[in-house]
Amino acid sequence: MGVRSCLAAVAAGLAVIVAAAAVGAKPLPAVTIFVTDYSEAPHDAIIEAQHVVAGLFGTAGVKSIWREETAPPSVAGEPNRVAVLILSSAMADRKCAAEDIPETVLGHAAPYPARRAWVFFERIRDAARLQERSVGRALGLVIAHEVAHMLGELAHAERGIMEQTLQAKGHLAEGFTPEQGARIRSALEHPAGPVTLMTRRR
Repeated sequence: MGVRSCLAAVAAGLAVIVAAAAVGAKPLPAVTIFVTDYSEAPHDAIIEAQHVVAGLFGTAGVKSIWREETAPPSVAGEPNRVAVLILSSAMADRKCAAEDIPETVLGHAAPYPARRAWVFFERIRDAARLQERSVGRALGLVIAHEVAHMLGELAHAERGIMEQTLQAKGHLAEGFTPEQGARIRSALEHPAGPVTLMTRRR
């Protein structure tokens, strides 16, 4: 096992311990996140993003399994598997031009049942620098936000990680609310298809 895998395993393990205390002794629902990096993001930024994602989902009572792939697998209709593509600047520009995605958007998730999201690394890097936060943490926050859209069909919220914009460091809590965590767990534990409790806004 490489250094990256070891560090991710430690982070995920700690998050699972905390979550287990919060939601009881039953096994935690799990999601596998297949990550394909086309941006050549720095190695330490990818590692930190793994830690952030594992911690956020862990404290929400969900075990996240991070898998890096050279090409995104087909995960359409599979409720416990999602694909995240980290796009280069050129790829992001093409996608955003084709789909009329504003320049301020840092990531985009396809609607159910596609289970695929795209995050725009250079935009995330620039936003992180403006906010004086680490690039890896910002990347992890954006990935967790988009994965939550795919898993729980969560709408944007006024506070926390599901806010529509990445707020300045320390401005608001960066985590899932108890209600959001419950919605994600329910979607993973009962994968018959989405039950719309909130309407997602973009």
